[in-house]
Amino acid sequence: DEVWEEMQREQLGRRKVKAVDISSLQRERRRPGKQQVAKVKQCNQSWSTSLRALGAVAEDFDSMKLTEPPTTLIDAVEEIPSGTPETFLAYLQRDINCLGEDNLSVRLQSLQKLGRVLVQSIDRLPTDVIDAVADALLKPLLKRLKDKSEKCREVSIKILRSLVENSSDLSAMLPYIFPTLVARLGCEDLDGVAHLPEVARPDPEQKPTEIARPVEESEEVRLALAHFVASLLARCNQTQVYSYVDEATGLLRAQ
Repeated sequence: DEVWEEMQREQLGRRKVKAVDISSLQRERRRPGKQQVAKVKQCNQSWSTSLRALGAVAEDFDSMKLTEPPTTLIDAVEEIPSGTPETFLAYLQRDINCLGEDNLSVRLQSLQKLGRVLVQSIDRLPTDVIDAVADALLKPLLKRLKDKSEKCREVSIKILRSLVENSSDLSAMLPYIFPTLVARLGCEDLDGVAHLPEVARPDPEQKPTEIARPVEESEEVRLALAHFVASLLARCNQTQVYSYVDEATGLLRAQ
């Protein structure tokens, strides 16, 4: 009985415990002080100032774009410095950079100056210099095959042909040259049947009556490309031709 009475008293004591309001346990959110607000404003002002500065730099960069052909070392130096690859590349570097300019006359004049050195005077250059120039100029010249100017495309092809004919090794150049030529001459689908299902395509021995329209529309540039392809395949060894036999076949058919 005494145990029972004690249990009842404990139960009554628990009932008298008041419920605790959870919201009273939460901390009151402190409002930002004046110093903190000032720091935020200062950060925003500095950020906007930085953005305005970047915009000014971009405007200055646009104003630095060439509007007329510059005078380069090829113009200023009469004797070609062909002693070392480094010296010769420094001699050409300004004109190589000009190939990426937006101004047509700037690109064309630099290409013509490079052509005077690398086509007309290439017999005076040692092999190691030619190899270094081919490595530095390959990609910029291949990009110019898509130039809007027909003359720029033609001069670029002549320089590429000269480099291919006089370089000691074409192995590093072929992975870039073949895909570019295939795309430029539209050799991916000469028969115009790639869009057809297999069952609807003609047999391989059946020649198409009409070849798809080439990407390069200029006859002069296509002629320069034909000479370039001939020089390229003449310089390739048997293993290199086998490695690019599909591309080479397409290029020959496109001529």
